Parts: sequence; structure tokens; C-alpha cells
Amino acid sequence: MMIEVNYIAVIVAAILAMIVGALWYSPLMFGNIWMKIMGADKYSKDELAKMQKEMTPFYMLQLFLSFVTMWVLYVITKWTGAGEGSIWLAFFMWLGFVMPTQISSVIWGSTAKKFWLKQSLIMMGAQLVIMLVAGYIFGMY
Repeated sequence: MMIEVNYIAVIVAAILAMIVGALWYSPLMFGNIWMKIMGADKYSKDELAKMQKEMTPFYMLQLFLSFVTMWVLYVITKWTGAGEGSIWLAFFMWLGFVMPTQISSVIWGSTAKKFWLKQSLIMMGAQLVIMLVAGYIFGMY
């Protein structure tokens, strides 16, 4: 079955994923807690600024990965004929694939046990919002 992809919708969803992530992990939302969990609260302002300058290739990689995720989600929503139910499909994709994977990465990563819940909730929350926004967009197109 051939699926015609609305690449404008996929690109918009990928860009919105980056915007949601930038806000989510900023000091306006959960950035301060995130910095403490990651141990980055111990760095000086100069060290943080230097690290931020070196992150550009990683932001580009993340944009590409966001595009891939949104493309796959778009194809699945069209393939299943989810239509306006795309937001529910996105939720169940998050529940079945994203949420368990992120919890596993926290448990088996190098995060101190005392931060497991906070890190998991921050990561899962961001991905839930991103997936729901994408599902909403894809339900319209």
C-alpha cells in the first residue's frame, strides 16, 4: 500500500518537537531540575556556554531524528486510517514504545537512583506532549 506523505505536516511536527523540547528543558520549565539530574549544575557559566556552542551538531542530529519519528508516526496514522483518532494512536505509540524505552534508559543508564522518577517523568512528559501534538497535526492532514 502506497502512502502519500504530507511532508509539510511532517516537517512542521518535527520543528514543533524541537520547540517543545527546547522549552521543556529550559529554565522556564524543567531545565533547572534537569541540569541537577545531569550534574551540569556544577559547571561555571563559561563552561556551560562552551558546551552549548559545541552542541550544534547534536541539535542537527536531533532534528533529523525528530523528522524520522514524525515521518514514521505520520505513515502509521495514514496506514491505519486513524484520521481524527491520530492523537489516540500517538498516545498508544507513546505508551507502548516511548514510555517503556525511556524508563529502561533511566534505570539502566548512569542516573543516580534518587533521580530515577524525576528524570523519567521529565523525559516521558516531553515525549508525550510531542507525540500528542504530532498526532493532532496528522489528524488534520
